[in-house]
Amino acid sequence: MDEWEKAIAVLPRDMQEELYSVSPAVRETVGEIRFRVNTPILLTGAGASCSHGTRRYTAEDMYRLFSHLCGHSVYAHQEEIRRGFIATANGCRAGVAGQAVIENGQVVSMRDITSICLRPAREHRGCAAPLLPYLYRDGRLQSVLVCGGPASGKTTLLRDVIRTLSCDKRRPAQLTVVDERGELTATFDDVRPFDVLGGFSKTQGIEQALRTLSPEGIVFDELGGTEDVEALARCVHGGVATLGSIHAENTAVLKKRATLRPLTEMGAWDVFVVMCGRRSPGEIAAIQLAEEVLR
Repeated sequence: MDEWEKAIAVLPRDMQEELYSVSPAVRETVGEIRFRVNTPILLTGAGASCSHGTRRYTAEDMYRLFSHLCGHSVYAHQEEIRRGFIATANGCRAGVAGQAVIENGQVVSMRDITSICLRPAREHRGCAAPLLPYLYRDGRLQSVLVCGGPASGKTTLLRDVIRTLSCDKRRPAQLTVVDERGELTATFDDVRPFDVLGGFSKTQGIEQALRTLSPEGIVFDELGGTEDVEALARCVHGGVATLGSIHAENTAVLKKRATLRPLTEMGAWDVFVVMCGRRSPGEIAAIQLAEEVLR
């Protein structure tokens, strides 16, 4: 089963069948499969979009898709849905748009689903090659922060870093992957020469790794708020490298974020990577050492 078939396998059978006819050339470039009420499927990738088929999805179709992606147990995915996505069983992520359900001033779920954006989990072996000379310095694994906008391939790059470091026959790194949504390890088979903390939040996973797994490096995706920052600070104090990503178009943006200031001041990162963007997902635009970025 190729990446495309694996991605659409999470869909209801009739929707799978509609997507089987997508040509191999198009399949390789698609980063997002968008379902919207009253419109055909939209395939997006490498900065371009195209409609597929003529079927227009109804509100009933959208709820059926929503329920199917949740394994027909919306309650089991309530925490994810509250944050606007569903983590599927095969490691793909489905973004969800609809009407918020509010209780006590907090979003607890969604209803009246109007669109779902499925992002296939991609593997781009070798995309981390330009970064490899920067991953060790004086024998110590370096802390790396990957910066990029949506669909720029940050997760794809981290997957290749994980594979490269953990499968190095000369010096395999002892990594713990905090895989909150199942995306970082989605393209790996059953042989995984690294530790995985699946379903943990970044904060919980980082604390668990530090307390019980003695990692050389901790890998995570999409650095978020204050709690994540505090957890990373504990990694710095514990001498453990971190390899993660953040939504930021460039390193200049990082300097303006007050929540990150404590980390930058304590030297949390050794290397910054800037991605090219959604037109070239997985490609690196620049690699910068911390002393260059923060001076």
